[in-house]
Amino acid sequence: MILTKAWPYVLLLGVVWGTNVVAARFSLGQFTPVWFVGLRLGLAGVIMMVGYGWLGPRGWWRSKRLWGDSAVLGVMGTAVPMLAVVTSLQYQSSGMTSLLVTLGPAFIAVVAHFMLDDEKLNRAKTVGVLIALLGAVVMIGQGENGLPDVPTTPWGYLLVLLAIVCDAVSTIYTRKKMMTADIWAVTSVRLLVAGLLVMLLAVGSGPFAWEVVRWSGWLVMVYATLAATILAFVLVFYITRRFGATTFALTGYIVPLVATGMGILLLGESFSWGMGVGVGLILGGLVIVNRY
Repeated sequence: MILTKAWPYVLLLGVVWGTNVVAARFSLGQFTPVWFVGLRLGLAGVIMMVGYGWLGPRGWWRSKRLWGDSAVLGVMGTAVPMLAVVTSLQYQSSGMTSLLVTLGPAFIAVVAHFMLDDEKLNRAKTVGVLIALLGAVVMIGQGENGLPDVPTTPWGYLLVLLAIVCDAVSTIYTRKKMMTADIWAVTSVRLLVAGLLVMLLAVGSGPFAWEVVRWSGWLVMVYATLAATILAFVLVFYITRRFGATTFALTGYIVPLVATGMGILLLGESFSWGMGVGVGLILGGLVIVNRY
């Protein structure tokens, strides 16, 4: 019954995140990765801060601990992984990136084993993690990047790995230090700090090329800000709070399907047998990790 009620929200979040990867790769013809991520996070942060500052409880903004912990999440859990994922799309397809990102829960399980007393790996989970990692090895070993006629380089893989590691560390940080924090206040500060950091990097990288961005690019920016950032954060909070972390993990099975399918249809990306075998192993491993 719980899963039946949760599916609409899980499906919506999976579709939003999957289409976001495709939209981000489409935008790279008009935005540089650092400007795309900076503008997106900056706008989302301002909207969240204004909205929560107006509607939320007073006094939260004076909490040094909340600002400190949220800033850590803003850097490690938002700015670095998001910038790494978007930059990886310069070297590989949205489908390939989304398939590798599904390794995230496996990495979180490993980090949690060493850092959380109540999240130890058992034999079944260990097998699941190893199977998921084998799936990534299959794809990387085949030299896959999902882009026809584009030479494969290791940069795409390494950037996704950086994003996964940062996300795993930030997840454990949240579990250890921020379980009682106000999620709306944390999200507002987190997005604002991340946006300011990446915007500073963007300004330092060079002037923004206004003349290159077409109306389609601005539509993608609006979608990435409102749907793939603000709405996604709200859905993550709602699903986790009402239905639990295990149900939330189901989004990991939807994102690569949406991103790969839309990447093939809209961006002319490719899908090979190596990617198929790899994603099968990754998803199979995650089923074992989440079940046991």
